[in-house]
Formats: sequence, C-alpha cells, structure tokens
Amino acid sequence: MLDITSLVNASCSGLPDGLALVTTPHTTCGLLVNEWERGLSSDLSDFFSELSPSDKPALHNDVAGRPSRDPGWEGEAERAGAAGWDLDDPEVLARWRKQEPANAHAHLLTSLLSTSLALPVANGSVALGAYQSVIFADADAPRSRTFAVTLFPSPPPPSSPPPPPLRASLSAALLSPSPGSLLPALLAPLLGTPSAPLRGRYRLLHSPGEPYRSSPFFWSLRAEHASRSPSLADAALAFTDGIPFKRSGPAFQTLTATSILSEVAVTASLPPLPPQTSTMVTEATVRPGAGANEYLVSAVSTSIRASSLFPFLSGLSAPSGALGSEARARDWTDGDVRVTEVGGELLVWERVG
Repeated sequence: MLDITSLVNASCSGLPDGLALVTTPHTTCGLLVNEWERGLSSDLSDFFSELSPSDKPALHNDVAGRPSRDPGWEGEAERAGAAGWDLDDPEVLARWRKQEPANAHAHLLTSLLSTSLALPVANGSVALGAYQSVIFADADAPRSRTFAVTLFPSPPPPSSPPPPPLRASLSAALLSPSPGSLLPALLAPLLGTPSAPLRGRYRLLHSPGEPYRSSPFFWSLRAEHASRSPSLADAALAFTDGIPFKRSGPAFQTLTATSILSEVAVTASLPPLPPQTSTMVTEATVRPGAGANEYLVSAVSTSIRASSLFPFLSGLSAPSGALGSEARARDWTDGDVRVTEVGGELLVWERVG
C-alpha cells in the first residue's frame, strides 16, 4: 500500500474548489481512504490476506483452461489478441499461459475495494479529515501501476434573477391607481447614476399633469413665474388643465446635443362636431447646466400644425422666448427609458427612435 495524498493534492493545486475524481485502470488495485499509520497498514494487509488468501484454489488460476472459447466469454481472447498475442498459434498460446499470473486472490480482494474515489476539493487540496489519507492498494505487487486525477471545478453560485427591465416595471406602475407614488422608489436606482448624453426620439409615458406640460413652452412659462409668482404659474397650468372638451397626447420629444423638438397632439371635442386634432410643436435650445445630468432649456418658438379645426392656423409660429425664462431640467436614462425632472415633477419617456 502507498499513501498518494500528496500526489493527489499536487494535481489539485490549481483548483480553488470542486471535485477530484481519482481512478486507477488496473483490475488488481484499489483505492481507499483511511488513516496512514505503519501498524494499521500492516493490519490492513493481514486483514486483506485473510479475506482472500493467495493459496486458496481458484478457477482463474487454472490457466490451462484459458482463455475460454465458449459463447459470451470470448473477451479474454480478444483482449490478448489486441495486445499482440496470436492465441491460435499453439506456441504463442503456451507462452501466454506461462506469463499469466495466478492472481485470483488479487481480483477477489479488489472487487471489495473501489477503482475510483470522488473527493471534494477546497483551497487547492482534497478536503480530508485530520486522520484521513488517500491510499493506493496493490493486491498483486510488485508491478508498475498508474492512477489519474480528473478535476471538476465547482459551478458558479446561482445568480439572483435579474430585476425586471425598467420599462416592464414602469408599465406595471403606470397602470396602478397612483403611479406618482410608485415612481420615486422605482426610479431611484436610475436617478442615482450618471447618465450619458441623451439623443434620439422619445414618447411620453407618464406626466403628473396633462401631457401638454411636457412641452418646453410650459417649462419656460413656469420658470418665468416661479421666482416672482409661483401661484400664478400654477394657476395658469390649472386653468389650461381645466379647459373642457380637450385632451392632449400622445407627446414626443426629439433631442440633439443643442435642441429639443416637442410635439404634443391636442384633441378638441365640441359636440355635435367630430373630434378635431392639431399638434403643438415647440422648438427649444439646450445648453449644459452646472449640475450632473443638468441642462438649461429655452423655448424659441411654438406653432400649431395639422389643425383640423382651424386649418388656417397650421404652420403659424409664434416666438416663445419673450413669454418665459430659461428652465432648468435634469435627465437620466438606462438606454431605453428616460426620466426628466423639471419644475419638481418627474416625466417618464420611452425611446422610440
């Protein structure tokens, strides 16, 4: 018997944790885990010899009757042929029988042992008890023997399921009775991170008030009166919200590095006339602000386009700069969803182009 623990550990040195499969390809050798101690090694040898004494008669040791040619037992002859023994030649057959050992006791003994051991690996060595060793037992020594160590790394720990995409979470929140109360917590991870410069076209998903408030025209109007008369700005917006027979939306914004183009659909219903539509288009300039993700917006012009109620108004443009001040806004995005904070309100957009 031989203590092969250090050899096995040498094979495991590059594996932080996992499994080591120790195997031997021999039919008269086995592997076991036990204490490696001189007296116990002798005791084990004596114990194995008593279990399977080498002088006990055995059919396997009767080489004169081997190899069997009976159906189903041709394997030994085939293995001998693969090793270069032409057993159909009487002289070769005689030489083969002469070299065959009388080792039935070894086969019987190792059938009680194992030709493989699966051992846990931790920190680059097999995880054994304080008194355990990996022992290679050869029941037919002395002969040249081999064993192999195959390593299996532990799989990575299961990752927690990814959070639902922000767009899906927002969609669920916006369907709730009070989306405004859910948005701050839902958007907190996004609002706490720097945002790349925004470019592209966005559709409004949520506004605390009517969608028309997403227009920079109203941002500038509110900024104009915020410092002097906040109540007047709120009253103007409340009055606009309360105009009967009208609704606004959808709303879109197209952003470049220096501009915002806002488009808000407005529908008026004046019974018995069919609903009439128009689009409020505001062009605004943008320049960087002082804070993170901050920019300053100035409405330049506002026009009515595609008006079905008053076609003569379509294309009419009015300067907006004189009506309002530069508005301060902040934006965040995860690449798919955009959040705008302006005038203390949160607007939520989805990228559409």
